[in-house]
Amino acid sequence: MGVYFNKKRTLRQYLGLMKYFIKRFIVSLPYRFTARQRKLPDFLIIGAMKGGTSSLYHWIDQHPDAHLSREQEVHFFATSYRKGLKYYRSYFPKASEDKLTGESSPYYFYHPLVPARVKKDLPNCKIIVLLRDPVFRAYSHYQMHQGIDMASDFDEAIALEEKRVAKPHADFVAGKDYRSTDHQAYSYFGRGMYFEQLERWLQYFPKEQLLVLKSENLFVNPSKVVTDVYNFLGLKPYQSQDLKAVNQREYTPISKEKYALYKKRFVADEQQLSELLGSEFTWKYPET
Repeated sequence: MGVYFNKKRTLRQYLGLMKYFIKRFIVSLPYRFTARQRKLPDFLIIGAMKGGTSSLYHWIDQHPDAHLSREQEVHFFATSYRKGLKYYRSYFPKASEDKLTGESSPYYFYHPLVPARVKKDLPNCKIIVLLRDPVFRAYSHYQMHQGIDMASDFDEAIALEEKRVAKPHADFVAGKDYRSTDHQAYSYFGRGMYFEQLERWLQYFPKEQLLVLKSENLFVNPSKVVTDVYNFLGLKPYQSQDLKAVNQREYTPISKEKYALYKKRFVADEQQLSELLGSEFTWKYPET
């Protein structure tokens, strides 16, 4: 049972999806016809999912010297790589514009095949990673997908994760190439193993080519984080006019007791992460 086709969707929802994909295809046609004239990205926001990637993408796009991808999440290197670079170019502005461009695909950070592909095709690309408390990230991820996840609640979704995700993940690590909607959609805890994912990227890119940010800093002080990002990307100083968060959802937060239970899964990974990046990259349940 995939993400787009399951028993939780109604006929009206399916018709809405069909309408969306038809419109998306029609809009893409002029870009595809001029793909050879278009740039490849200067930077990628690779994750983590539910870590503020949508907000950061839109804030960078406000800069007058930036023109980002026509769709935020292209996921080319994870799900469409066989279509080739000409297809990928169709998402970006024409080279004649001479503006910085990039895209934000949070599946890139988690997918084992992506780092080598990016290194091959975009060796000088700058890479941005946002890391959020892994328990809160997983819970937010489930809240977004509970409309399509057949699990009855968060606890069941976590219990099912290994059964749904382990095989495709092992296949990807082994170099097999196919698309797995379970791996992309239901990897609630897997995507929170940050050290494991970051270590894979650092096998292909030097540390100075990556900017790793704490999502909580983005939420609390967006102006400072955006300034740091502009500096990293080589953009001139600019005061963004709108730094409102994007794609935020209202839901009952996870309890302190359940947070403590699930946090145990991340202790070893978080320890390794803090040794690599510094003690800032640790998390605990916020005091009220």
